[in-house]
Amino acid sequence: MFQKSLRFLPAVLLFMLLTVFAASATDTVFPHIEDLSGWDSCTGCAGGGGKAVYSMHQHQASPSVDGSSMEISLGGTKPFSHVLYWRRMSSNGTASNFVLDMYY
Repeated sequence: MFQKSLRFLPAVLLFMLLTVFAASATDTVFPHIEDLSGWDSCTGCAGGGGKAVYSMHQHQASPSVDGSSMEISLGGTKPFSHVLYWRRMSSNGTASNFVLDMYY
């Protein structure tokens, strides 16, 4: 009985694989967001103590997995300071799944 059900396994696996690839073909992908223009930042809007000293430097060769990275920093002497970096990626208001891969 068990061997009979195994004969359908390759067909089931192929169907599952095709279903995954069909679903991902419609995904919107933003590769290398660290290289894109349009980043913004603020310290007052991030809560905390505000008035932080912060910076952002794009197109850093090292350290990097693919030859380009973004360096962000937060410093200063004001305790409990925060900084917020953001970039609007899309105007799609129906997006429901987000994946962010980070290597460090």
